[in-house]
Amino acid sequence: VLVNEKMESTLGGVYAVGSVTGCSPDPALAEEQARVAVKNALGKDKVMNQDHVPKIIRTDPEIACVGSTAANAHYKGFRAVEGVCNYNTLDHSLVSRETAGLFKVIADKTSKKVIGVQIVGKGAGEMISLAVLALKKGLGVSDLATISCAWPSRMQGLKKAARKCLDLLTEKRMVS
Repeated sequence: VLVNEKMESTLGGVYAVGSVTGCSPDPALAEEQARVAVKNALGKDKVMNQDHVPKIIRTDPEIACVGSTAANAHYKGFRAVEGVCNYNTLDHSLVSRETAGLFKVIADKTSKKVIGVQIVGKGAGEMISLAVLALKKGLGVSDLATISCAWPSRMQGLKKAARKCLDLLTEKRMVS
């Protein structure tokens, strides 16, 4: 079924979501499409934004991402800055013996907002939810860099990556 960005089919007032629209059978994507379709069916004016839908690959270690990558950000009009934190630098990795993985936080150089996050490692599929919220709410990278989180925990990796990204943003401003 062909749909527009409001999830409305070519038959006005009829909405479609999920795999019938030709997209991959992804529950997170179908859920976001349904949210948009329902709001529009009730008279709102909502548009589907796939950058707000997490993609999770259930491998070992897990891979999860949302939003833009540093490599594709310019196609969306962003100037990307990327902060990276490896799992093996976390105190949590010493305690849990989890060393495989990394965190990437991508921010726009101009707005300083989070535009993407990639996580590779155990629990990535659960941790990506915080990044989804950051993108949906238009949070700045400083918001992720200063978030309070349990210690030691994997979430420290997201915080450290955001801090590295923020450091790069601050460094660039001082040089310019």
